[in-house]
Amino acid sequence: MTVTDMPPVERTNAGDAQGLMPGAAKDVDPRGEPPAYSVHPQGTHLPTSISATVNPLTELPLKPTNFLYINGNYPSAKGTFIIDPSLQIQEAYLPPLWKRMNMYIHTRGDLDLDLWIVGHKDKGVALDPTRRTKMHVGSRSGSLNVKVHTIDNIHPFSLKLVSQNKPITVLIPRSFHGTAELSSMGNCVVSDKVIKNGALLSAVEGKRTYFVGDPLPITSGSKTRLGKRALDKLKVEAGNEVIQVKYVDERPFCWLFRTHS
Repeated sequence: MTVTDMPPVERTNAGDAQGLMPGAAKDVDPRGEPPAYSVHPQGTHLPTSISATVNPLTELPLKPTNFLYINGNYPSAKGTFIIDPSLQIQEAYLPPLWKRMNMYIHTRGDLDLDLWIVGHKDKGVALDPTRRTKMHVGSRSGSLNVKVHTIDNIHPFSLKLVSQNKPITVLIPRSFHGTAELSSMGNCVVSDKVIKNGALLSAVEGKRTYFVGDPLPITSGSKTRLGKRALDKLKVEAGNEVIQVKYVDERPFCWLFRTHS
């Protein structure tokens, strides 16, 4: 993970100097190749087909982690993390139980993160229907830009993004199937493709809830599978600032987005 004093996420300046925390990969390939996925210049975007063509478990100079806990006053941070929920970590290295999530990151400044969630290669493997990968990303005074990628067949995940009156942009994988709860007194900008693949469930005083993905079928006894099966869950809180949501392989927002207020 790289910690810098770079300008906010919405500005682009690939030439800024970058400081490195221990364990972070080095910067950009000077031959003009795509930037390293653990650290990439401000304002650049990964190729739209990366999740289908690149396996970060072999391509990135990083190892998967689990129960990651970062809480500090970093003025600005960007980086890539591979979260493997099945990875066993010795108890001595884990945060207290009440703080324990598969990933928890909360800092003071801007955050620009690529998150890769590891699943099972064999799609025939039966996943625990009640299990969910839990993640949190927040900033006390900065904006958030978070991309979520998947590797193979993952469990459902929950992701909470929180900023104090700063913009939040989140890019979700195409496999997302569940609820997206967006809380802001400003605009919520949701891509046409996400809207097409979902439905607005409610809009009350700055809070909008969408169901993204196919509706769950009704089972016998008038109960749905909702109570028996974990779903993806996205919760975004941005105060009075803009929230933007789209799929991770879509084009930039300015081409495809409509505003829901």
